Amino acid sequence: MDADVESFVDQMNAEIFAGLLRQHGLTPSVGTADALAAIGLWGQALGDFKVRVPNRELLMARGLLSRWQAGEFALDADLENGADTPPGPVDD
Repeated sequence: MDADVESFVDQMNAEIFAGLLRQHGLTPSVGTADALAAIGLWGQALGDFKVRVPNRELLMARGLLSRWQAGEFALDADLENGADTPPGPVDD
């Protein structure tokens, strides 16, 4: 069974967070993304893109969410100023 980790008002942030979870070995899904994306701008207006993971991954996913919200995975100033290489995966 899957559990909600977080809800996002836009698909882009939901997919970015889901990608972060995948980088850490989790198996997220973005619920309602296909249905809302199919109706274009209404999808953005309606929002509520849920990122879900299997129950066994929920604790780790919520930990990563806290770290993400705290800015731990933000790009550094060098990358924002045109550096060629993005930061690698974070060692846990």
